Amino acid sequence: MSVFIKKKLETLNAAREQCIQLQADLKEIIFIIYNSGDYTAIQKILPRLDLIADDVEKIKKELPIKLKIFDDMVKKLEKDISKIEDEKTIIANLLFDYLEKVHTHIDLIDSNSAIKIRDKSKKALRIDIPKWEEHYNIYLQKIMLFIDSLCDICLAAFHQGKDIHDIVSSRVTTKEMYDKVIGIDEIAIHLMKVESQREVMIPWRAVTTNSGGEGFLSSFIVLSSLLSYMRHEENDPFSMGKNEGKILLMDNPFGKTNASHLLKPLMEVAKKNNLQLICLTGLGGDSIYDRFDNIYVLNLVPASNGALNFVKTTCEKGANLSVLSLAHLQIMDQDSLLKLFVDDIELDTHSDEPL
Repeated sequence: MSVFIKKKLETLNAAREQCIQLQADLKEIIFIIYNSGDYTAIQKILPRLDLIADDVEKIKKELPIKLKIFDDMVKKLEKDISKIEDEKTIIANLLFDYLEKVHTHIDLIDSNSAIKIRDKSKKALRIDIPKWEEHYNIYLQKIMLFIDSLCDICLAAFHQGKDIHDIVSSRVTTKEMYDKVIGIDEIAIHLMKVESQREVMIPWRAVTTNSGGEGFLSSFIVLSSLLSYMRHEENDPFSMGKNEGKILLMDNPFGKTNASHLLKPLMEVAKKNNLQLICLTGLGGDSIYDRFDNIYVLNLVPASNGALNFVKTTCEKGANLSVLSLAHLQIMDQDSLLKLFVDDIELDTHSDEPL
């Protein structure tokens, strides 16, 4: 009999020790969760469990209630996460469509750059971009990775108490997204380099090695192509296909670009993009004169009081002088002689505004 009682006492003591250990484990688990920064919502319902951890009956009664609360919280979080994932997908699709539009428009910049040179039609600017359809799935994966990375960065900043607005505004830019998804380096830009006897297409990085005149021509090709592209309005059915004209006023553009083989393609580019050129210069010569329809010489004649100057205009080529409106000009530190080269332009004869 004594042996039986002894075994029962040993079993009871082992069970008591196990209960004590389980209570300690329960307190430790509650303490860990309560002091963790990742379970703010759960912490609000845990302190009471901490206080009754020594009372088994109360724990048995309270624990199912807490578990039900936890279960409801998890279900709510799952719904919230599902909504977040849906919203992330919507945002990704919007950004993806936007990048596709940017990609398409990049391909339009050089669409009006073909000019006739040495009796042959050649593109002065060529932009080669990857085929969107061929890389569609890859680009879609990259935009999702871009958003996931941004979310991780913003979440880390949020836990540090930082404002995520600046992070988002600095990273969600056209350049940043395009570079991350498609890659700016994937765009190949080539420009026509015009030499005295030939024309060659050179990559964008080689443009800096051009001479002064060749460099000016390259810059003019890019500028005129951009102006032509910016005038394109795809949402306006009345402007589709139109190449609306613009007037470009340039101050002394012939310093290094007075060679005939450079001026001819320059004027062809202007004509192709419907750019009307007004150029101020002190240079002359047939290579320049032959490029313009109207040429005027402007002399500044001092007035008797010395405060103002009169403009005396002489027509050397083109339209009659009467098309110009004369006015008083106040000139400071200007050359006394300017040549005005006008590419087939009619100036207002009735305007009272100064020239």
